[in-house]
Amino acid sequence: MAGRYEAVKPPRFEIEQGLGGERIRIRARRNLFPLLFLPVWLAFWTVGGVTAAAQFMRTGEAFLAIWLVAWAAGELGVAFALGWMLWGVELIGVTGGDLQIEQRLLGLTRSRLYRGRDIRNLSASEAPPFRAQAQLQIPFLTGNRWGAVKFGYGGRTIRFAQGLDEAEGRLIVERLLRHLPAEAGR
Repeated sequence: MAGRYEAVKPPRFEIEQGLGGERIRIRARRNLFPLLFLPVWLAFWTVGGVTAAAQFMRTGEAFLAIWLVAWAAGELGVAFALGWMLWGVELIGVTGGDLQIEQRLLGLTRSRLYRGRDIRNLSASEAPPFRAQAQLQIPFLTGNRWGAVKFGYGGRTIRFAQGLDEAEGRLIVERLLRHLPAEAGR
């Protein structure tokens, strides 16, 4: 039986060499439907908010003030979600035996540093349930609820490398275990 093999695809992360050593760079996953839908939603939401703000300036209604607070939260949340999909980056590196995970978005940085000797069971993580995949995850704002890599840190499970699958997670774990204390893999 003759057939064609499937092409072996490279991982969706890059390895960077810097002053502190090697870092793993993961660009945020771009989901087509939200990228098409959210700008349209944002335009209509903005028009609605501007109209409500003008009405509030004329009447001073308390309900409109409360609604405008919710409107602003929605506006910012969707803007961050779009920004994350278009320009968000997650950087993972080991410096001095400690794990650093950063999320960057247009000059803003959220950085977490984990003591290497306190990391346990660093491993690839199974894919999240479909419901979680369908939700807009913005690790820059909310932290990672799902990710291709996980580890125990005290009484918490830390997840990172969102948007990658389990095989890519295993590749990242292999790289990180070369630089982390031996306890991290147990």
